[in-house]
Parts: sequence; C-alpha cells; structure tokens
Amino acid sequence: MNEPRQRKNIRLKDYDYAQNSAYFTTIVTQERRCLFGDIVGAPLAVSVIQLSKIGKIVDEQIQLLSGHYGNVVVDKYVIMPNHIHFILLLSGTSAAGEIGGRDIADVCGITGAASGAPTIGNIIRGFKAGVSRICNQSVWQRNYYEHIIRDANDYSEIWEYIDNNPSNWETDTENV
Repeated sequence: MNEPRQRKNIRLKDYDYAQNSAYFTTIVTQERRCLFGDIVGAPLAVSVIQLSKIGKIVDEQIQLLSGHYGNVVVDKYVIMPNHIHFILLLSGTSAAGEIGGRDIADVCGITGAASGAPTIGNIIRGFKAGVSRICNQSVWQRNYYEHIIRDANDYSEIWEYIDNNPSNWETDTENV
C-alpha cells in the first residue's frame, strides 16, 4: 500500500517568523500561468510590466497589506507575469536610511515581536486568499519562498534584483 507523500517543510525549524525582521518573499501563480500582465521593453535596460486586470488587483492588495497588518511595511515589490517579489519589513516602526528609505541596521537587527503579531505565513496566506477571492479563481501555487534578510549587503542585492527583474524576464527561471 502506498504511503501518503510527506510534504517537506522548507521553513527554518526553530525560527520565529513573527519576529521583527526583513524578509524577501516570492509567490508564484498556479501552474506558472502568466496572469498578471506582460513585460514590455524586454530585453531592454528599462523594461516594465503592463498589468492585466488580475495584475492590477494584485497591485492594489499589495498596497493594502500595511493597512491590514499594522506591523508590516512592503518596502519594495515587483509584479511579474507569473510571480511577485516583496521585501516585507515586520516591525512597529519604519526608519529613514540609505537603502529604500530604511536604516538597514535597524531593520535587520531588530529581535522579538509584539504579542500576537502575525507570522510571514499568516500574512502571505491572507494575501493569497484575498487576491483569489477577489478574482473569483485560484491564482496561486501552494506555498511560497521566503529568505530572511540578514544584513545591509543582502538587502541591497535583493533590492537590485527586484529592480532588475522585469529587464531580466527573458532569462528568468520563472519565464516558462
């Protein structure tokens, strides 16, 4: 008799995903369908996405995240044809700084979380459910990718990756 397949847990075992920190997150559409729009100008240095109706809904919902969760700041994001990337900051405050308007030492060095604070998983789950409900269809693949941003160099590289993502669409591994 076949045993049910066990899903591999891709999260850090003892990490508190509600703790104040900076997170790089990627969410992909179901079956990598290009639902959010088309890249125009690729492979030129300045390529952008022309959002579809669903892409505009995703954009609106990203912009509402900080209002839904008082401790969440969407510091940077890009919507691609079949996936999105965010830098999410979990903290009660935002600080001025040199990269993206944030003091990276403060953002990446914060520890602890407010009692009852949502985890990255709660935030992503709520976001995905809201978008799917508004679109009246299943939009997302199961799960998401997250990376805990560890320092200013890591943050800077991710910021640049997000900025350049539309121009790199032709060679993007998500462009299937």
